[in-house]
Amino acid sequence: MLNRVVQHIRSNVVAYVALFVALGGTSYAAINLPANSVGSKQIKNHSITPIKLDPSKTGAVVRFWAILNSSPGNREQIVASRPRARIVAWDPSSDTGAISWHQPISSKCFVSASGGSGFVRALVQPLPNANASVQFSPFTPGGQPATGLVYIAVLCPQP
Repeated sequence: MLNRVVQHIRSNVVAYVALFVALGGTSYAAINLPANSVGSKQIKNHSITPIKLDPSKTGAVVRFWAILNSSPGNREQIVASRPRARIVAWDPSSDTGAISWHQPISSKCFVSASGGSGFVRALVQPLPNANASVQFSPFTPGGQPATGLVYIAVLCPQP
């Protein structure tokens, strides 16, 4: 047992040194720097270039997002969203649902979704009233319905 511990430490010594250096610097900053001590006076001139602030240089921005609590067999619950979203469809037998923000979603936008306990299939579906919804289905690596939080973001390119 002791031999395995020594072998583990020896093979990961660089990782442990990096971890302690990072934690040490963060701890120093948390303890020794007063609150709100880093502001515009501390930022050096020209360190934030115009390209960093130019929206046309950004590939896409999050236009809509939502966090759902997934529970197979029960109705999904919206934990948080921006703008306000609502669930427009739910099929408890397949644990598939759809969420809408009551605003049009451009065809140029795409969906990124993830789940805490597995994967999430998500895609934009047009609705009859010119708005769109995001259809989602959380599942485990084995293909079974997944539980836990589901994170959905609709990213759209800058105009």
